Amino acid sequence: MNNVWIFKFRESGDEDDVVVFDSKPSREQMDEVLLDNLDQLFFDNKTHPDQERAREDDDDFEALYYEDLWEREVLSGAEDKKSLQQKLAELYEIAEKIDPDTASAISMAEETLRRGQ
Repeated sequence: MNNVWIFKFRESGDEDDVVVFDSKPSREQMDEVLLDNLDQLFFDNKTHPDQERAREDDDDFEALYYEDLWEREVLSGAEDKKSLQQKLAELYEIAEKIDPDTASAISMAEETLRRGQ
């Protein structure tokens, strides 16, 4: 199995965007993604991701954006679809309780896999 790193981010109140990396991204790589995708947010607020992180401990801090990074296993081509379907079902059960948007994406992946059989 291979591992990928999933970087999820969004402007406050917007839908999540996701970028997948094949190795753990550096802080600079993640900031580049944020600046590429949320450029207007940072321009309008005359700020930068590292400036926003530095302000997180301020009493009056209000987050302009959300970000999260996690590592996940990816099945190799040698593993069968049944194994993948089972893993997707398990992930769906977990995500359904935590994040409906992520659960919805997993559900779409399950359906795509089923159609491909």
